[in-house]
Amino acid sequence: MITIYNILNGLPLIGVQPLDDSRFVSAINEPDRYEVDFITDVFYSNLGTRMSFIMMRGKRYYGYATPQIIKRHTHCYEWRCVFYAPIKAFDAFMARDVDPTTSSDSKIVFSLTANIKGFAQFIVDNINWSMPQDGLQAIPFTSWHASDVDDANEKTIDFDGNTILEAVQMIADAFELEWECAQTELRFWKILRNESDSLSLAYGKGNGLRGGIDVRFNEDYANILFVKGGDRNIIYDADINPDTTLLLPYAGSAHTYKKRRFYVNNDRRSIRLFNHPYTAGTYQKAVSFDDIYPSWYGTVKGTNNEFSVTTTTHWLKTEYASMMANPSGFHGVDVNNIPAKIGYVVGDGSDWASSTNIILSIDRENERFIIKGGQITPEDFVNQFYGVNGDRAKVYLAFDKDIFMYPWDNQWNVRVIGIGTETHTNNSAFYFWDDAIDFNLLDYIIPGENLRVVFESGVLIGKEFAIRYTHNGRKFEMVRQTIDDVPMPNETFKPVVGDRYGIYGMTMPTKYVELAQQRLFERACAELYDRIFNKINITVEIDPLWFRDYEAALPNRDDSKLVVGGMVEIMDEELNAYNDNRVATKRIVSIERNINNDNIISVNLDGNRSFLQQYNKDIKILNNTVSASTQRIWVRIMQDRAIAENNK
Repeated sequence: MITIYNILNGLPLIGVQPLDDSRFVSAINEPDRYEVDFITDVFYSNLGTRMSFIMMRGKRYYGYATPQIIKRHTHCYEWRCVFYAPIKAFDAFMARDVDPTTSSDSKIVFSLTANIKGFAQFIVDNINWSMPQDGLQAIPFTSWHASDVDDANEKTIDFDGNTILEAVQMIADAFELEWECAQTELRFWKILRNESDSLSLAYGKGNGLRGGIDVRFNEDYANILFVKGGDRNIIYDADINPDTTLLLPYAGSAHTYKKRRFYVNNDRRSIRLFNHPYTAGTYQKAVSFDDIYPSWYGTVKGTNNEFSVTTTTHWLKTEYASMMANPSGFHGVDVNNIPAKIGYVVGDGSDWASSTNIILSIDRENERFIIKGGQITPEDFVNQFYGVNGDRAKVYLAFDKDIFMYPWDNQWNVRVIGIGTETHTNNSAFYFWDDAIDFNLLDYIIPGENLRVVFESGVLIGKEFAIRYTHNGRKFEMVRQTIDDVPMPNETFKPVVGDRYGIYGMTMPTKYVELAQQRLFERACAELYDRIFNKINITVEIDPLWFRDYEAALPNRDDSKLVVGGMVEIMDEELNAYNDNRVATKRIVSIERNINNDNIISVNLDGNRSFLQQYNKDIKILNNTVSASTQRIWVRIMQDRAIAENNK
């Protein structure tokens, strides 16, 4: 009997008896779920909906899916309700470019660049930010966290209106990892358990397996793999990279991966295994690695730690202001030719010894003179020009008489009619530097594009800024911009020493292009390695009596090796390509258990990469090529063998 509860008050809604087809399913990259089939004599409006949950093995599972209902007649309703682990709830919330410390005004279409730890924290922040706060919580948890996760290089992922659960899968796919969730803990990793102590299973009484086996062949088989690289920092080059996306290295380039030798074909867009010619009829597949392109990833070595520079300007106007606007407005002198710096003295004309020598420049637009910074304080400025009684002082302008000849020598006596002080702030003054850069970025700017940096770590992770680069000192001046209504950089959002960044909007020196091409080749080899053999997917049923005794002997039920990610050895000659009598080990990718009888269990296993690599002694299969008819015969032989072994 299973009790279904009301999520609002925690009280029971109904007790149901699961039918025999009811099952628990646990699989890689999926929320755990209970699929419960039952019959009622009346209709209920909220069974299996978001307003209900069940308790199984001390954990809550929620009805996030719409139940399937068949009305046989007025007093017979057939139900299938699916109850999920808590993370399924986040298929109803959008992934946002969210800062948990700010408001909810955040974007759902954005790009984020981070390593796997950064993305894990991004998901946890989204989950915690999305938690209901009104007491009607569909998820009775208040804080999620990310466990230790495998580190990796940074990647950029584009989110476009994806739910949080979709974002979790996108991140796992981008890093070629898997995800799992235990209540409120999220983890990204390659799910592998008990690798060094795998569980051995075989047919026959007491060996763990019972008759019946389901074998499915991999449809991704290929001999030739077409490969497309990224398009960032790429410009057509007839010699280095004659395309707008990154190509593979030069034709004939070779790379060894797991003792297999791979070669680049003549088109530089595909690879093959050694001795696999590229001919008509050769099985082909294609992949894209948009995250591989010529790049420079640097580390901030230092900053000026300023977000703006404030300057103060002191100015004055004279009674002959027209000299600014009229080139010949003052004693016929062409002031357009007055040098930028003019020497002048301040005083009343009677005591030259007490006069102050200052340098000023002409501000023609505003018809005034500008005092050069740092020469006189505002207080002294006021006192000297206005005097203790507030009378306007006189200014004697002194020019170089070798350049200018005036009717009254080279000095003018004018009266000051106004003074003032202005403050200006430069908001583009923050910069950082990285002395490890070994080429001049300015020589590689792509025409029509601007240099940009995207931070790979730190508080600015994933944020992009236009920059002004100075090669002398390897300095990046960040153009201040508003992101999410916040001007950046600022005291909070700023790069610090040790932050990583990438540069975009430029091509790269040849050696960096070649490094990217080699990375693309290596990733392609690993991908083709997984496709060159006809891998299989195997589902086996566990002997219920053996499983009952197996779990009874465990100190703790959680110590079972029959779990998702657990490693299992299947003792079956046809399922394993023998090599020196070694048995291939397979990984459990999903488990199904009967709800009414926990001992009825089936497991789905990863395909065996060793399968068909060598001569099969029961069916002679060579060159990794298996016809559909041969596959059917071969599977039939395995099934018959399993039944025979089980009946011994």
